[in-house]
Amino acid sequence: MAFPHRRLILLFPPIPMPAWLFVTLYGLLELVLGVTGTLQGVAHFAHLGGMLAGFVLLMFWRARVTR
Repeated sequence: MAFPHRRLILLFPPIPMPAWLFVTLYGLLELVLGVTGTLQGVAHFAHLGGMLAGFVLLMFWRARVTR
């Protein structure tokens, strides 16, 4: 939300991509892994909750700045 077009390069695979694409792919991966129960022992839905909380907080801050 803050810098959606910032380019990120992961360690593996070393493919440059914009931040918005990385966050979208990561969210989809966490959703699939959480629903299917793959990689047990990882709180996939907690990661999704953190992403949602961060989104809501950024929207709140953005609304306060534009008032």
